[in-house]
Amino acid sequence: MKQQYVFTGGYTVPTLMGSGETVPPRCEGIITFAWNEQEGTLEKKTVCRQTVNPSWVEADPAAPFLYAANELKTYHDIEGSTVSAYRIDPEDGSLTFLNKQATAGADACHLLISPNGKFLLCSNYSGGSISVFPIREDHSLGTMSCLIRHTGCGVKPDRQAGPHAHQTILAPDGKHLYISDLGLDKLVCYEADWETGLLKKSSWPDICCREGQGCRHALFSDDGRFLYQMTEMTCEVNIYAYEKTNGSARLIQTVSAMEEGISCEGSLG
Repeated sequence: MKQQYVFTGGYTVPTLMGSGETVPPRCEGIITFAWNEQEGTLEKKTVCRQTVNPSWVEADPAAPFLYAANELKTYHDIEGSTVSAYRIDPEDGSLTFLNKQATAGADACHLLISPNGKFLLCSNYSGGSISVFPIREDHSLGTMSCLIRHTGCGVKPDRQAGPHAHQTILAPDGKHLYISDLGLDKLVCYEADWETGLLKKSSWPDICCREGQGCRHALFSDDGRFLYQMTEMTCEVNIYAYEKTNGSARLIQTVSAMEEGISCEGSLG
């Protein structure tokens, strides 16, 4: 059986969060762990230190390559972050840098590989934007093919004065996708052309949470009938009944993600 690896990232420099708190650097870089499935243990193998704030790492499920969102306020004195591409050495899990591209949006925080493996989608939190990059034949990243910028605000000006794209997830049909936006309190629906890497606003409805919840991440059930949405500002989970044929979603339950008696105030963003 081939050796399996687990990769972790984090903040390598002090980073100002959306909540106003500054997170100290506690991460060495992208760390490779060897996974022992029989014993359920991780063994630290290598560290890739030549990267700044790899706050999200995404391994290609079909090939030994990995991508990292470098969460930055500015890059070359221009507001924005970068995404970096790496080759994974199957012998020890070490990473070889291939290239990087600017995201045209500050605080890159989430990555998603398209279903056909041809594009990488990056959510930029402070930029309130989504950038799409072609994945070349050598698995390095090409020039951005699409940039979508959200507009608007939420009901809480201290956290929702503008849009904050936090995550991109695929709809069960693989053609539509949702951008979870904390500043707008909704998952904005788009339709994707996976041959050109272009996104357009879908005729399917957006999925809204309650005002002031601040949606962060979401996940579809395996059968695509339900959507589970984590909210950051109220620390709750919304459960929706989802219709796969037209994208309609009906909120059926909201449950707290906090232990009784513990406040959600001060959560990082």
